[in-house]
Amino acid sequence: MPPRAGARRLAPARLRPLRLGALSFAVAGALAACRDASEKAPQPAAESAGPPASQAAPPAGVPGAAPSAREPSPGAIASSEAAAVPASDAAAPSASAPPGEGETREFEDELGDGVFDAGAGNARAITSRVWYAPYANGRFAFIVDVPTALRAMPEPADGDGQQWRLGHLVAMTASGAYAQPGDPRCPSSPHVTAHTESKTACFATGRLHGYIYWERHVVAHGIDYSLRFQYAQALKSAMDRIVARVNRSWLF
Repeated sequence: MPPRAGARRLAPARLRPLRLGALSFAVAGALAACRDASEKAPQPAAESAGPPASQAAPPAGVPGAAPSAREPSPGAIASSEAAAVPASDAAAPSASAPPGEGETREFEDELGDGVFDAGAGNARAITSRVWYAPYANGRFAFIVDVPTALRAMPEPADGDGQQWRLGHLVAMTASGAYAQPGDPRCPSSPHVTAHTESKTACFATGRLHGYIYWERHVVAHGIDYSLRFQYAQALKSAMDRIVARVNRSWLF
């Protein structure tokens, strides 16, 4: 008896669920195997590689960057810059005339003119306690403290400064003059024992005929300011203190 037409249609319908069920079982098994393999694989240690590239420290030189081992410290930078800066007008000791000048300048004898009577020279006036009084020059606008033991000489008619004396033992002179090309100029003779010079200042000291000479010039505001001392060599100890005190008070 020939099969009915409905039997042919039912047979494939019964087989299809069986094939799909087998396929689903195979896929599920493969997924489970992959899951087991991934769980058994070794995991990298947490943060072992450091922060991501986006969170890494910025390079040296960028604000907020951490100091680099190759980057010098601020103190080292300051030291190297200071060492690289040349000395500006620092005076260098010298006992000879400035370069390019063959002229020899001798100390000026402040006590040798004999024009003014400085009175009796009593050394005790400066070897005991010394008092000072300020002197102000109106023409060139400078001030300086003067030992009261020294006697003021008549002021020059042009008002450029003042001289003070203690007999023929001590002379002190403070003055100003309009600066000229080549200023400042200080003595540069063989009698000079110490000498410093820069573009705007000079200093010289030395010994001549039983006296010690001390002379300093500073060019500022278009003026050549000068401060000079001459005193007997026997008074050196007392005058060293006086000269230092007066020099500190000299302002212009």
